[in-house]
Amino acid sequence: MNDVIDIKGLHTYFSTPRGTVKSVRGVDLRIGQGEIVGLVGESGSGKSVTAHSIIRLLPSVGHIAQGEILFEGMDLARQPEAALRRVRGNAIAMIFQEPMTSLNPVLRVGRQVAEVIRLHERLSAREARARVVDLFRQVGIPAPEARYDAYPHEMSGGMRQRVMIAMSLACQPRLIIADEPTTALDVTIQAQVLDLLRKLVTERGSSLLMITHDLGVVSETADRVAVMYAGQIVETAPVDAFFARPLHPYAAALMQCVPQIDTGRAGRGALPTIPGTVPDLADLPPGCAFQDRCPHVMARCRSEEPPLAVLSENRQARCWLHV
Repeated sequence: MNDVIDIKGLHTYFSTPRGTVKSVRGVDLRIGQGEIVGLVGESGSGKSVTAHSIIRLLPSVGHIAQGEILFEGMDLARQPEAALRRVRGNAIAMIFQEPMTSLNPVLRVGRQVAEVIRLHERLSAREARARVVDLFRQVGIPAPEARYDAYPHEMSGGMRQRVMIAMSLACQPRLIIADEPTTALDVTIQAQVLDLLRKLVTERGSSLLMITHDLGVVSETADRVAVMYAGQIVETAPVDAFFARPLHPYAAALMQCVPQIDTGRAGRGALPTIPGTVPDLADLPPGCAFQDRCPHVMARCRSEEPPLAVLSENRQARCWLHV
């Protein structure tokens, strides 16, 4: 399988009054053609910063300090802004977490999608409108001709998210990044959106990076999973192997926190939690970042940072238990 994108040793830092916050620390991640990769972890683990680093949508206080983001022969980490504008929304598209804050509230939704198409392709207004109506039909928006002229507030949350998906597909991207695309949706609409994304990726041959904190979303959608903790990838594995036996203690702890309905545990007390808190990324301890929360901590964990060890062709773990 050819890699659509290959991230090597990515470090993304933020300058703050408290010092340098190391939000992403040495991330290695590849995504193959037509592959769906789920990037999971707690809030603040670095998932969204990794996504924003790929397309260089970082605030002024943030910067890529080190690493490569290789996409179709280009290192996106080193490209000038003009080159990135040709990539964003065209070869790489992003679906943001909350469409109501991503869509312009005073512009009709069809016009907003049409602007993306006309930015990258030489189409007339009539041709762009026809393309948008067809995209709306593909993503399951009813009465697409009429919806073209709707404002965001006139649509439900699920319909707005479908507009964002249509926008992401407008120029047939090779990579789609979906940042918590179902967080604000109810369970039924969430399932519909996930089915839609999976279907579109399969039909179009695009690749998808699905960022989420929900392991259920990953199990239903992804081919491969990457787990982040404190700015690092701590485990990667095919989905089936991961859910059968997570190797990193943090990944195993995340799995234990998922409610179970078939073990008789319901009604027998509180769900398990991971003790402690994520370390301060502006003042990281030496050694493994998970040391104070890990039930398997050893003396070595407090002094030496474990590498991301290759355990098999498709499996890696950042833990001294597996090195």
